[in-house]
Amino acid sequence: HARSLLPCQDCPQAKCTWSAKVTAPDWSTVLMSAVQASEPTVLPGGQKEFEWRQNVPTPSYLIAIAVGDLQSKDISKRCRVWSEPSMVEKVAHEFQETESFLAIAESLTCPYVW
Repeated sequence: HARSLLPCQDCPQAKCTWSAKVTAPDWSTVLMSAVQASEPTVLPGGQKEFEWRQNVPTPSYLIAIAVGDLQSKDISKRCRVWSEPSMVEKVAHEFQETESFLAIAESLTCPYVW
């Protein structure tokens, strides 16, 4: 529930833009359902600060955060997967058809701009 992260109206009709700064151990990576606003800032004490912005009004149930020992792998020019380092190749294989799914959806509707 979004309400466990922040005070909000947790329903599809209530949409908002938002930004977040997340401090995490320097060994970790922070991901959010937004655009990364800047490169992570190294802080004293073995910490890093990540900053995210979501300028498109979205319902609160789409606010997501993941923090951990994460590695990415590009599976097309616009698609990337994230996982624990030991699983990233398997995850890339599992999602290898994502680009073709997007292309089919775009042929039926409109360009996917996110």
